Amino acid sequence: MSVAGGLPFAIARAHLHECEALQIFTKNANQWRARPLGDDEIAAFRHAAADTGIQPIVSHASYLINIATTNPALRAQSLAALGEEVDRAEALGLMGVVLHPGARIGSHFFVDHGTGTVVGETAIIGNHVKMYHGVTLGARSTSGGQQLRGKKRHPTIEDRVTIYPGATILGGETVIGAGSTIGGNVFIMDSVAPNSLVIYDGLDMRVLSKNDKNGALDFQI
Repeated sequence: MSVAGGLPFAIARAHLHECEALQIFTKNANQWRARPLGDDEIAAFRHAAADTGIQPIVSHASYLINIATTNPALRAQSLAALGEEVDRAEALGLMGVVLHPGARIGSHFFVDHGTGTVVGETAIIGNHVKMYHGVTLGARSTSGGQQLRGKKRHPTIEDRVTIYPGATILGGETVIGAGSTIGGNVFIMDSVAPNSLVIYDGLDMRVLSKNDKNGALDFQI
């Protein structure tokens, strides 16, 4: 539920829609930094929760948190952020915090403007991968429900891949080969060979080889 205007407004909106349970973000989901919760806001939220009787109420942790990473710096930052999420939830009297443990992410992973970025929890990202805003590394389908638990549902991005804004890459069997460049707004559900350039040419998607100089000249950003 939206928390626009302040956290207590989320409860008012949930009550308006006759919700019996509620999930919120207590901070911007795409940023590490969180604004402090004021005493008045906390009190108003707790009062609204008690007054409406909506239970349970939980929060969803930041999408940036990745406690499954092998990168020591990211893991340390993730654990600190998770601790802050739990502290905020406790202050608000929430039942718990929803968390995706995180994808396997290699070293030197670079995200230029993380807004709108989604990395599925079973995704595998190699070393020296560069990704821009609005990229989705997602699953092809969630119709299997609990049968999909524990299975790889999200793509593998090999080393030295660059993914430009708005690209969508789906599927647990989808592999983006090492050294490839994925152009903006491309939609991919099949694997791409190493050293490929994937772009839209009008309404058609083209996969070019970086090893072909003529093909490389045909690629523009």
